[in-house]
Amino acid sequence: MPSGKWLRSSRTPTGNGQDRGRYIGYGWVTNMLLEGASQAVDGKTESVHQIAQRLRTNHNAVLEALLNSDLARQAQVKQEVNYLVGEFVNLCQAISVLEKLPRAPSMQWRVWENV
Repeated sequence: MPSGKWLRSSRTPTGNGQDRGRYIGYGWVTNMLLEGASQAVDGKTESVHQIAQRLRTNHNAVLEALLNSDLARQAQVKQEVNYLVGEFVNLCQAISVLEKLPRAPSMQWRVWENV
């Protein structure tokens, strides 16, 4: 995960020439999601679970830094993140199962042939 220093130094301009210091730079999330899907295609479901745990841990660290004074909101967002990461795991498991199915030979559909 990117360090807190990295997150704080990534700033979004406000349009008026000032810098509000918003947190950006979540490219690492995309990379982890793609890696998880790739691992699922290869049938490596344990790796998918490890990636999911890293996603949860990294997001929770960012949430704690951003919402450190609002524990109720922090808990709510953590629950949402946990749900979404769970959905990611479910999708990866589905990919893994589908990848194990035998491939059907290429078929040409002739809908009107039997009419």
